Amino acid sequence: MRFAREIIVGLFLLLGVSLIANGQLQQSGGPGSTVTANIGTTNGLALDATLTSGSQKTKLVDSGGTNLATISAGGALKTDGSAVTQPVSGTFWQATQPVSGTVNTVRKTACGNTVASQALAAVPTSPTVVFSATTCLEAVVMNNTTGAPLTVTVTDNAGTPINDVLTFSIPANSQLIQPLFGVAFTSGMKWTASGAGVTGAAIGYQ
Repeated sequence: MRFAREIIVGLFLLLGVSLIANGQLQQSGGPGSTVTANIGTTNGLALDATLTSGSQKTKLVDSGGTNLATISAGGALKTDGSAVTQPVSGTFWQATQPVSGTVNTVRKTACGNTVASQALAAVPTSPTVVFSATTCLEAVVMNNTTGAPLTVTVTDNAGTPINDVLTFSIPANSQLIQPLFGVAFTSGMKWTASGAGVTGAAIGYQ
């Protein structure tokens, strides 16, 4: 009889534990599918973590809780400097604004930026003016088309001319290229050859 009572008491205890456990596992409305946790604001940045159906999603929100950070397709945090002033340093120069079409770079010289060009032509045998205004010459080209050496002289066009190419001898059927790197020729330039058969060209800025 005593053994039977112990069995009955044991059954009641197991039934009670089962009822208690069953009551604890149930919750009104059933289990939710989304849980959101907010850890508040740290250094002006709020972090919200949303767990949905087992996958975690994270949002970066500003301290006002309004603006969300954007993540690129590659997983990088997108940033822009539209809200701040970007510093600019250095020297910037542009002759005209706006620029459209082909842009030509002009060397800075003591003269202007208008091209002065003398096409290939026969060089006279007496001093002849090529440019009548002060010209910063870039280069002079002389060709001796004869079978004997000839000399050429290039000067500025001042009242008392100053020679640049001092009666330079050009061998037969040869060429002389004289780079001048923007040297200014006062009141222009003139040239002369010691004999017929020399052709020349010049370019610079005025």
